[in-house]
Amino acid sequence: MLELRLPTLSDEGTFREAVAEFKANDPNFTFAFEFDEKADFGIYLQRLQGWVEGKDLGDFVPNTFLVAVVRHKIVGRVSLRHELNDFLLRLGGHIGYGVVPSERRKGYATEMLRQSLVRLPPIFDHGSVNLR
Repeated sequence: MLELRLPTLSDEGTFREAVAEFKANDPNFTFAFEFDEKADFGIYLQRLQGWVEGKDLGDFVPNTFLVAVVRHKIVGRVSLRHELNDFLLRLGGHIGYGVVPSERRKGYATEMLRQSLVRLPPIFDHGSVNLR
């Protein structure tokens, strides 16, 4: 069963594996925005929480970064964007997601999207949600 949730410190190993797999097999997709492989993972998690709260966004919009986990392994990630800028209106959307290359074609993307739609803030009119 796939669980879509916030990443935790205990996910560090599988998180780093997912980053490495994307880098090797799908280098044009960013699995983890502004993730520094040499930096402390706990600090990265704090940064993600700041984005939820609208802090230290830089070029980003407020968003919630979730990992998709199956049997203690990260198989994908979802970015739920709380609002859209001009770029995301054209090329992004409220929900961005990716499945780890070795875990594709198993129905995970469909389940990630299903769970994401349930988690969207109630202020969204689901008829106007942008998906990319």
